Amino acid sequence: AQLPSETGPVSIIVAPARHHWRNVPPGMMGMERSWFKNNNVLIEGLGRLVARRPGLKVLMVFFECGQEVALSKDLIERCGLTARVKWLPIQCKLAMKEYFNAADVVCDQFHPGIAAFGAVVGEALACGKPVISNLNRETNAEAFPVLPPILHATEPAQVEAHLERLIDDQTY
Repeated sequence: AQLPSETGPVSIIVAPARHHWRNVPPGMMGMERSWFKNNNVLIEGLGRLVARRPGLKVLMVFFECGQEVALSKDLIERCGLTARVKWLPIQCKLAMKEYFNAADVVCDQFHPGIAAFGAVVGEALACGKPVISNLNRETNAEAFPVLPPILHATEPAQVEAHLERLIDDQTY
């Protein structure tokens, strides 16, 4: 990926969620809440940030997993992010740890209807990385007396704001 020539480090964002955000596959009707990851929210949020700050050095790492990878690639192109995105084949859990360790930020799913979070959040937090994802505070408060330090987002503007803050404040 060819990144802008602005000085400074490249911020690496790792997003391992499978790509499902528009269509419900056959046999999955009624399971939209657990199926969709709303990858479009992340792509659009980064697109908004880069449109405002075209010199920003950022690399998004996605994994080719899910039935809507082609839709995500099309949206990435429409958002002007193609040069800032690297696609990799899906990885095993052991390899993902290395990607989380290399990341500046890890992003998971953004669907507002998902009540719980999966392994990505815990694994990224265990690697000491900030995580942007949907955190249903009401549902998770029942399980966790202290909620995990996840930056909540279900809309592109929220993703944009969190990414900008994390990229600008490398001490987070």
